[in-house]
Amino acid sequence: RRLVANAAVFHNNYTDVQLTSNRATSDGNVGVFTENGGKARIEGFELELHARPVEGLDFTAGIGYIDAEFTHINPGVTATLDTVFPKTPKWNASFSAQYAMALADFGTLTLRGDYAYTSRYYNDVTNTPGLIQGSFGLFNARVALAGESQSWEVALFGKNLTDEHYITGGVG
Repeated sequence: RRLVANAAVFHNNYTDVQLTSNRATSDGNVGVFTENGGKARIEGFELELHARPVEGLDFTAGIGYIDAEFTHINPGVTATLDTVFPKTPKWNASFSAQYAMALADFGTLTLRGDYAYTSRYYNDVTNTPGLIQGSFGLFNARVALAGESQSWEVALFGKNLTDEHYITGGVG
């Protein structure tokens, strides 16, 4: 009971794919449009591991892969059969380590660090070159002190400690 593994393999045929695109309107503004894009095939796998080699020490790791492609595009839609699915990185991976130790009759001190990796992805349906997000990783850390009754907790944490810059969206 020191190792738990979860795995999933999936294959989906997706109909009526909803796509959001930005286009110029007749009055010269930019409008946001939701389109019924057509059909797609999405498949991949996920693997998660959780290990507890000794009491209080936990390691988790995960990896995922997704392959998504359009198989049919409805007429008049912004996307084409060559369009790469937006906001869909092929790979993601994560790792965390956490150690919790009892502090006599006072409570519990917990130390945690985690790292998450995301491969390259497109931020919009037209695959605008300036909105491509290259692969990146984020490192977070947390220190927490919880009372013995677990009715209170004080924590100090930091997210994106390596100050990674990445695109979360945009208009081409």
